[in-house]
Parts: sequence; structure tokens; C-alpha cells
Amino acid sequence: KIIIFRIVKKECEVNEFQRGSASVTVDVDVSADDFWKLLRDWPAVMAWTQPENTSSPIIDVTLKEGHDVNTLPCTRIIHLDNSKGGAATFEETLLHAYPASKRIYYTCANNPDGINNYMATTFIDELNDGRARVTCESMFDFPANNSVEGTIRWLETVYEHSIIRGIEGTIKNKDR
Repeated sequence: KIIIFRIVKKECEVNEFQRGSASVTVDVDVSADDFWKLLRDWPAVMAWTQPENTSSPIIDVTLKEGHDVNTLPCTRIIHLDNSKGGAATFEETLLHAYPASKRIYYTCANNPDGINNYMATTFIDELNDGRARVTCESMFDFPANNSVEGTIRWLETVYEHSIIRGIEGTIKNKDR
């Protein structure tokens, strides 16, 4: 069965946004199953998040009222320290989780960095000897006055150091 998708790009009258994508693939020293379990625990961000050098670090994560990790979509609310300005919260909604291929799809709303129409996937491939390969990829729109390279570099840093290495480190520390 072949499904054809037709994508129509609508140009903004005043080029307010530009499009971007970011992708990071990292081999980790933990099993794909262990990585998947922690990734799939949608509200567990505080268990693995790494302190970031930002003006608004994450201080708490809660599930949206009435949401449950076993029923999708499921939205987590990221609470930020906004004492130096910026947004107080943003939301990430887990849309799809497929355990057989260890892949999730999620969106982000109210991103404090002006990123809009954010759609991301993370997937995990088993390697040998209890190791795994983790890939985080996203597509998004962001303000035209933001640096393309800077925005992509920032997201790739978050993917590698906060998400992938954060989850890996939490699993390794738990095993000690």
C-alpha cells in the first residue's frame, strides 16, 4: 500500500520564521532496554536532567492534570527557574511510543527560546555487549532573528549532554 503525502509550504508575508532541524546520534554504555525504560518514564526528567548553564534551569516536572504515562498523548510540564526572566513553564507532549522499535515522537509547546512547531523523535538501537546507539532528531520553526547555527548547536547540546548522557549517567549510577 502506497500513501502519498503532499506538503504545501506557505511562505510568511514577512519572513518571521526560519526552519531548522537538529540531530545527534551517540553510542552509550548502557543497554537499549534500560535506556528505553527511563526515556519512556515521561515525567522522570528530574531523575536524569543535567544542570545546564542557562538563565532558566529546570526546577520541577509534573504531568498535566488528568494525564498518565500509560495513556497517550501524555503531557509533561517543565517548570523553570525564571528568576532572571523568561518563561516559567513549557510543555512536552508524548504522542507515540513504540516499544518494539524503542522509538518515541513528541512535540513541545511554549518553548522559552521561541521555537515553534517542534516535532521530535528519539530512538534506541541495541548494539552488542550491553551498549546502545541513541538518536534524537527534530524539526522546528524559530524566529528569523535567531541564529540558525546557534539554535541548532543549542538543541544538539541538549540532546547529547542533557538527554542522552543524562539518562546514561543515571542508569550507570543506579547500577553501582
